[in-house]
Amino acid sequence: MIDERVVLAAALVHATPGSSMVVAGEDGRRLTIGRHPSADLDPCRWRAQVASALRHPARSGLGAVRLVGVGGSLRRSGAGVWFAAGDPLARLIAAVDVDDRRLVDLLQATDLGSVPDEAVTAVLRSDAQLGVSIIEVSIDAHGPRDAVDDVALRIQGALLVDRLSADLAGTPG
Repeated sequence: MIDERVVLAAALVHATPGSSMVVAGEDGRRLTIGRHPSADLDPCRWRAQVASALRHPARSGLGAVRLVGVGGSLRRSGAGVWFAAGDPLARLIAAVDVDDRRLVDLLQATDLGSVPDEAVTAVLRSDAQLGVSIIEVSIDAHGPRDAVDDVALRIQGALLVDRLSADLAGTPG
């Protein structure tokens, strides 16, 4: 079975220009995925390989692949939440395996603290082949740019509570 972190990172890197990721095989050999000349593989081809591995795990050979790191244009905020560096807006991005409808409800219910609702834009993109969604949340020029860390933590907390609740109830997220 392919590591969930590899799947989430594949979706995240595929969706975020300038980002990259490094994975390692069982033998320790590393593979860099990105849209730059030194990358071993571009994110679109890697995403297709991961999607194929999800459909046919026994034939993929990706079960032993582990995530080494994510970087490039992405800066880590916390577990699964990243900032898009160099973006003119304060923007955070995450790949999650939560049902889209549940995710929309969860985002709408999240208390944003000092950031007014009208200053926040959230875009949700489903990746059905990988079974995940990409959330992009940006704070516009009218919102406090320094509050993006707080918004990221609040969203991260809401996602974590939802995941724990689903795990305890024995239902998928």
